[in-house]
Amino acid sequence: MEHTNFEIVRAQAEDAAALLDYLKIVGGETDNLSFGAEGVPLDIEAEKAYLGVQAQSQDNIQLLAKANGEIIGTASLNRKQRRMGHRAEFGISLKKAWWGCGAASALMERILAFAKETGVEQVNLEVRSDNKRAIALYERFGFRKLCTFPGFFKINGELIDFDFMNLSICPAKTKYTKCGVRRDIYEQTDWLLRAGLRKVRRQNSNDSKRQCLARKNRRPVDKAERRNDNA
Repeated sequence: MEHTNFEIVRAQAEDAAALLDYLKIVGGETDNLSFGAEGVPLDIEAEKAYLGVQAQSQDNIQLLAKANGEIIGTASLNRKQRRMGHRAEFGISLKKAWWGCGAASALMERILAFAKETGVEQVNLEVRSDNKRAIALYERFGFRKLCTFPGFFKINGELIDFDFMNLSICPAKTKYTKCGVRRDIYEQTDWLLRAGLRKVRRQNSNDSKRQCLARKNRRPVDKAERRNDNA
């Protein structure tokens, strides 16, 4: 089913009740989130207070995708503090009936625009390793896999692996090779490898020179000496 009629708005305190109901719906539709059909452990007043702070924050943001006034998706960006203040955590969810409609991309575009405007340098997220649809979306926006966390979730006794992904908002500071390796690390490793090879080559060359010199300095044994040795 194709959906195109939606809008992206910043969440406000008055969205609290509808957002809590929405989270119960999406939590029951998939096992991709940290909660199920029970939703998040917040009452309406606590959610109102949270959204009120988010709505006024210069560092954090909660967005809603709405269709005819109904919440169909949400995304958030929460900045870290102190020595991790250059980083922010990203999260997103969407009602299953609206997958593939463009709402997730629209939410991501707004979130990343906010990140750039507020000086965020690194955006991090966590995603199920088998959630290929979500991973493809994140990669399309420039996210790269950092590592896999085995057994990040445990659902009904089954351990679920998650991938940690990262987006550099400042590519001039953190560049990557075509293989997705950080260029500064690649260049440093490449230099060390080249330096090691040069050292090995010099060592081999010196060894060869010493062997040649030893052969040249070896005193030849004449036939008379050999006869005397054999006598």
